Amino acid sequence: LSPYIVLLDGEGEAARLVIIDWPQVVDVIGNPHGPEFLERDTRNMCDWFTRRGYAVDEGLLFGDLIAAATSRW
Repeated sequence: LSPYIVLLDGEGEAARLVIIDWPQVVDVIGNPHGPEFLERDTRNMCDWFTRRGYAVDEGLLFGDLIAAATSRW
């Protein structure tokens, strides 16, 4: 996951991230290193958005992403 394949749609509390290049995504559940990759990528993405003036809660985002990934199983 790279900030270059993720778009920010909206502003403020209504903002959401939209991934535009799915072939680059690793299966978080199926890959034994998936959660580790997601944690690293979440940190990198949050750093990228923070440097551009967006307040991002890394722990909250990671938790939301893990919950979304595991809810499909």
